[in-house]
Amino acid sequence: YQAWARTIADAPALLNSEPQPIYTLVPLDMADANVRIGNLKRATADYVAEYSVCKCRPCHNGGTVALLDGKCMCLCTHLFEGMACQNFKGDKAKHTGGRPEVSQEGNWSCWSEWSDCNGGKRTRTRSCNTIGLLGARCSGDSSSEEYC
Repeated sequence: YQAWARTIADAPALLNSEPQPIYTLVPLDMADANVRIGNLKRATADYVAEYSVCKCRPCHNGGTVALLDGKCMCLCTHLFEGMACQNFKGDKAKHTGGRPEVSQEGNWSCWSEWSDCNGGKRTRTRSCNTIGLLGARCSGDSSSEEYC
């Protein structure tokens, strides 16, 4: 480690960086920069909307919703299986213990369209999808606002 640490001054390495939106790469002095930036923002929003798990139904028993090749699927914890993680693996093995208590997590719907600009702000909303899940909740906010 010490030998490596001495070389940092000669060849510094980027160890951490925060991702930035692609539209930040458009130089502001470029012709029609604002139009290009607007187009990139819209294209990115369209892509995110097209390939978002907000279109999927929630998973059961702590499963995680994923989108693979445009299809919704559930990634189950090690204790559950099935299309929606609805089956307890211990039931197959004649497990003598009880079924574990698992918190149910809902899945957010897609965001609504932005409202018209009013008082310098616009808003959008989403709802928590808990179909088939008793006592489930979604973490996060059901509304969002931004300056316009």
